[in-house]
Amino acid sequence: MYQPLERATGTLKATIRGSQNRIGELYQEGSSRLFFPKNFSKIKECVVINTAGGITGGDKFECSIEAAEESSIVVTTQASEKVYKASNGSAEVKATFFVSKNSKLLWLPQDTILFSKSDLSRKITIHIEDNSEFLAFDQIVLGRSAMGENIKKSNFYDNWKIYKGDKLIYFDQSGWKESVPLHCAGLKGIKSYASFYYIGAKAVAYEQKLKNMKKDNENVYFGSSLRNDCLLVRMFGSDAKAIKDRAIHLLLEIWQVDTPNVWKV
Repeated sequence: MYQPLERATGTLKATIRGSQNRIGELYQEGSSRLFFPKNFSKIKECVVINTAGGITGGDKFECSIEAAEESSIVVTTQASEKVYKASNGSAEVKATFFVSKNSKLLWLPQDTILFSKSDLSRKITIHIEDNSEFLAFDQIVLGRSAMGENIKKSNFYDNWKIYKGDKLIYFDQSGWKESVPLHCAGLKGIKSYASFYYIGAKAVAYEQKLKNMKKDNENVYFGSSLRNDCLLVRMFGSDAKAIKDRAIHLLLEIWQVDTPNVWKV
């Protein structure tokens, strides 16, 4: 008799409170873990770890992280998230972030690498109050560049929602089914693309800094826009590493934010 393969699941819930960044709640189950490396910064670093070592069809991961009561945290991942060939349906990943009561949350995961014939459904939701601040970075890599993989077959569904108070200020739904649309205008010649999302009191000032920044770079193209209090930066190109290097430069030059320590390992 056929025995279905065991699939990885993970659930993670955490709340960080107060200017001392105290852990108010922490729940972790399955293949999801949250670590807090020691540092001397005023912002607390939270590292999400997938102990399964990657994602494949049928896996389900869900995390919910809140920064509250004047806390400041950066949430990242231990390594690149590798999405392997799927043989049992779609992998599901859900991430929800809450930023309230004069708090600051930076969601700076390492890149997500889509392998050939992978199948991923991802939903990311952010809830932020007017007096708080949120910054996210997200990079998608199409195939294993180091191995010369040219990804053609894949399923990818990506859904982002950002709420400011009760108002939906940003919604984006993208992806593809069965075949990666590498010849369309948006993905032609691209090996990777990435985005920054910023909501906070300094959005207008940051947009102006982006407009004044020199954009000449033969490997990376980027543009920015500000709509409904959400500052959006898009980057794309044929070199995934060049995009990440450009993102690190923007973190330092625009937001005066150093990269998480795990990015430097």
